[in-house]
Formats: sequence, structure tokens, C-alpha cells
Amino acid sequence: MMYFRTAVLMSLAIATLNPAYAGKKDEIKAIKGLMQEWVDSGDKQDAALAAKLTHAATVHYVTGERFENGLRVVNSEQYAALLEGKKIGGQERKLKIHSVQIDDLLSNAVARIELTSAKATFYQFVALSKIGAGEWKIMSVLSSVKLPQS
Repeated sequence: MMYFRTAVLMSLAIATLNPAYAGKKDEIKAIKGLMQEWVDSGDKQDAALAAKLTHAATVHYVTGERFENGLRVVNSEQYAALLEGKKIGGQERKLKIHSVQIDDLLSNAVARIELTSAKATFYQFVALSKIGAGEWKIMSVLSSVKLPQS
């Protein structure tokens, strides 16, 4: 039993010293920070911040009963206009990051997050790519919206 425990601890120590593991850990931390900025951009209805975090071709897919055919598709320009026009956002939401998965090349990732406010809960899968100057950008957002029971 002692040998097994020592082997496991040694394996964990080696894994954490591995540069690839350390790099992935740093990238996950960066993505988590970007997710908080993403939430802040909506809460503050800050279209400029949202634009900084997303790729120009980002598409938002929102599913829910309140939308025609259960789906609303919004491109980056439409999303910015909705924020600027105060049609969406403006209410503080609590962010819960369920997971961040990143590929072995450290170039693509998916974050599964939950945003909760008094008005709604959003369950989102956020796809990201590391592009341009090595910055993470949101490429697409797939959201489900749950409204409170009345």
C-alpha cells in the first residue's frame, strides 16, 4: 500500500512539473479570467468589451421556448447593438464555471458555464480559439435560457 501511495504522489509531482501541464494550467486560468470579463461585458452592457473578447465572426445561438422555432441566432454586430440598445444585459449575474477543456495544442477550448440572475439562468458552452497575437477569443456561444417559474 505504501509503495502504491508513493508511486501516485511521485506521478502527480512529475505531472505538475511537466511544462505542457503547466502551460495548460496557465491557459485554463486565462480562459477563466476571460469568462469573468465576458459576464462583466453583459452585466455592464459594454459592447466595446464584448467586442474585445470575441472574434468578429462570433455567433451566439440561444435556445428557449420564448424564441420562434426555439432558437435565436445573433451575430457579433447584432449582439453589440443589443447591448448598446440596452435590450440585453444590465443585470449582475453570478458566474459558475463548470469546466474548461483545452486541446493538447493549447489552441482551442470549450468552457461550460452557468450565469444566474434574478431574471434568468443561462447555461452556456463557449468555444474559444487562440488566434492573432496569441489571445483567446470567443468564437461561438451556445446558450440555453431558463426563466424563473411564475
